Amino acid sequence: VQAQTDLKTAADASVIANQALVDKANEELELSGDQAVTDVAGAIEAYQTKITALGAKPGATHTSGKKAEDDKTGMPDYVDLDCSIYQTIK
Repeated sequence: VQAQTDLKTAADASVIANQALVDKANEELELSGDQAVTDVAGAIEAYQTKITALGAKPGATHTSGKKAEDDKTGMPDYVDLDCSIYQTIK
């Protein structure tokens, strides 16, 4: 009887976790109505579709493996990365 109770508890927890994943996918991907996913497989497919639609890259340098040579994002204007002191550490 205890084993049955434990299995029922585990099964209920899985159902709750799966539904939470589906709800999160619908919220993050802004899916509603007929477009809303109803199961985990649908959520995974929706995420993959969105990734493909975005070009499978969150940022140009992230997925290409190439470092952007002229990317000085986040650096103050007075920092000159082309200065000789920085050239030695590249």
